[in-house]
Amino acid sequence: MDTATAKATIANVVTSIKDCADVGMFVFSKMHPAAAALVGVGLLVKNLIISTDSNPVLDDLKGLRSELNNVRLVYELLQKSQYIQLGDKMGTHFSDLKAFMVAQTFYKSIAVKAAVLSRAMADTNDPDSNETRNSSVAFFKKMYEKNTPLELAYTLKEMLDNKVTNPLKMAMDADELMTEKTFNEWKSLIDGVFAQLWTIECFASGLIYNENTYRQNRLAQELMSFRSSADNWEKEYKAQALFWPQKVRRFVETIQDKTDWKSHNDEAVAIKEGLEKILTDDMFYIVIFPESSSLLKYQKSNDQLIESLKRGGTNILIYRSKTARTVTQEKWDKLKQDVENQRAIKYADGRRGLWMDTEQVKEIAEKQISNCVFLLVVGETSNVVAVQSTHADIWSWGPGWWNWGNYTYSELEKIKGPYLILSAFE
Repeated sequence: MDTATAKATIANVVTSIKDCADVGMFVFSKMHPAAAALVGVGLLVKNLIISTDSNPVLDDLKGLRSELNNVRLVYELLQKSQYIQLGDKMGTHFSDLKAFMVAQTFYKSIAVKAAVLSRAMADTNDPDSNETRNSSVAFFKKMYEKNTPLELAYTLKEMLDNKVTNPLKMAMDADELMTEKTFNEWKSLIDGVFAQLWTIECFASGLIYNENTYRQNRLAQELMSFRSSADNWEKEYKAQALFWPQKVRRFVETIQDKTDWKSHNDEAVAIKEGLEKILTDDMFYIVIFPESSSLLKYQKSNDQLIESLKRGGTNILIYRSKTARTVTQEKWDKLKQDVENQRAIKYADGRRGLWMDTEQVKEIAEKQISNCVFLLVVGETSNVVAVQSTHADIWSWGPGWWNWGNYTYSELEKIKGPYLILSAFE
């Protein structure tokens, strides 16, 4: 390989490595364009003869080593994460302890071994003499033969194929709300390990196997297989909704038991922020009001509402809509119009001293409001009833429509009773 070709080959790899450093770990899409160049660097190191004369290629190789060491490895990311730290809360729940043990296995059996190979690979690119080059290459080969990237990938695949050894699934089980963050963090870590192993294998293809690409191709296939599996896991988590209702109920009760909330709205916001972290396409309403308030409700399905009543002086209702995210604007507008019509009718009824009962609420929901599967009426003022909804970027008023009404319940004394009316999609 002539000097110009060698420099261009190294520069190609350096560009990809820098892109990975910007992201924070090895990324397959960043490294894949440099596959041939990585093999070429392995060949270059294998055939390099170091003389006393100045060699610009050596300087470029040293620069490559520096860039390789700038990319954070998965084991370094795990060291700073919550997943392998046995914190104060860890061990109090069996699922936490199991997740910790599986993460530790992934860390020690896969991430650390991959890191050793990465560092050994980087060291081969900083030769001061033929002797140091031979030593660093020999050490890399020794570490490679001890734990080949393809063997590590197969071991990781076996771990992922079994739920009880799958670090992503065990972390999701231990997660209080089965959050999107936990899923994506583990997906990224595992993806990063596959990309790291693939990068090492490309280099080894040139250094050890004279450009034989079977192993790196198999590694790429294993990475693609993992990504396909991860996509399926995400769909399964969303479809199964394992967070509902127990995990959400525990979370709500924990929030409700705190006594230092300045207002019901602050409490509702805290619940909303937690629910928005869940790995789901569902949308939620959160309604909080005093336990002394009058409450009327209609629900078509019993599995979409959590009620935590008369706890800490408040009532909390969490409604879960499975379809609101995909509802058309036309249906949403119709629901809003129907709710507003009922609000106007109730104001007229209120002037005659009429109010609602459970049967009337049911009739309104089933016959007067289109696509209504949940209707809530709370007789209370707006300053003590809090309404929050998740994913305001999709529907700013939540998975339905709500507003405040006034009910005059004593025509003689003109006493007004404000109330909340809220309707939601399935």
